[in-house]
Amino acid sequence: MKNIVYVENKYFVAVTHNGFKLTNLETKEKHCLSFEDVEILIFDNSQCYLSAKVIEKCADNKIGLLFCDRGHLPLSVLESVYGQQNRFEQLKCQLSASSKVKGRLWRKIVISKIINQAVCLEKNWC
Repeated sequence: MKNIVYVENKYFVAVTHNGFKLTNLETKEKHCLSFEDVEILIFDNSQCYLSAKVIEKCADNKIGLLFCDRGHLPLSVLESVYGQQNRFEQLKCQLSASSKVKGRLWRKIVISKIINQAVCLEKNWC
């Protein structure tokens, strides 16, 4: 299972020969991650910096990029379309699903979101 990398502080993200190098701009602490270990990079700080090479390597390695706004809500998502020949077929299948199936899926999504929010509250409750 690949990792979701959450970039919350002021970081500069660059590319090494086989992965990412994240440098904390305040503490100068560095972390390295392999491309194979990353599913998505989430940037939740407007003071993060990344090179154009990061975007290119994310596309090459099918790694998503998600940027959040000041309210920590998703603002923009970049996904690679390389190697997704059947993407149109998947979309057609999803759009043609019956209302009953869509309703069941929506119900599962809402239940999961409520459970996740409850877990977050329990972990962050003072």
